[in-house]
Amino acid sequence: MDQILDLRQKFLLFQSEIYLRKQAAEINGKSILSLAWFFSHLRPGESFHIVAHGTDADRVISCSEKMFPVPKLALEAM
Repeated sequence: MDQILDLRQKFLLFQSEIYLRKQAAEINGKSILSLAWFFSHLRPGESFHIVAHGTDADRVISCSEKMFPVPKLALEAM
């Protein structure tokens, strides 16, 4: 939990690109804050997919899982 709070203090920026795909829409950026916005606009039962590309992609996915619990199949690090 301390790690997550530390990331929040650093604006949750990563080297990796984060892609959030929801049906026809795609949101991308380098901040987990983008994820917060994305999840706030999800409707019940709506499908989505998170992809992180870059050197810290695994860290992006790990933080995403901790901050925004989602099905494992929806997360992908490349």
